[in-house]
Amino acid sequence: MTFKNLAAGLLSLLCFDESIQAAPGHYEELKLQWSELSGHIAGHRINLGLLTGSHLEGDVISVSSDSIEIKVRKSSDRQTIAKGIHVFPRSSIALIELHSKTVKARVVGVSIGAAVLTGSLAVVYIEQSWGGLFVALMGGVVGVCVMAAGYFIGNEHDRKLTRMILLPD
Repeated sequence: MTFKNLAAGLLSLLCFDESIQAAPGHYEELKLQWSELSGHIAGHRINLGLLTGSHLEGDVISVSSDSIEIKVRKSSDRQTIAKGIHVFPRSSIALIELHSKTVKARVVGVSIGAAVLTGSLAVVYIEQSWGGLFVALMGGVVGVCVMAAGYFIGNEHDRKLTRMILLPD
């Protein structure tokens, strides 16, 4: 198997894995009651849409039976909702989206680069010549670049957004 075939085969794993292919910004919908909300979002970063039209992003501190306490990081209306800890009544909330992240695509991307790097080192061992050393150096550079690119591309594909649809209690 040549270096080119190995790289093409490994890249195809990244391109055709269905769980990795989801576009950045892809989201799921999760239907649940307010009483179930705490178990899903407590301690996580969320987007919160308010009935006033304001949108914010922050970390959930706690969820009670009638409100959500959030440490606001970003707000579309900084004068009304500044950074810091705020409590939002249940009746003022229009939308809740949960940010989450996996590692699968990053692992695949970095593994592809590591395989290319390992293959180039194997060429040095097998060839034991200056020509083999040149191929190994080029393969090493390509392998490190593929590892870096695999990490960053995988990082984008690992992001997931879950939209919470609240059902009546």
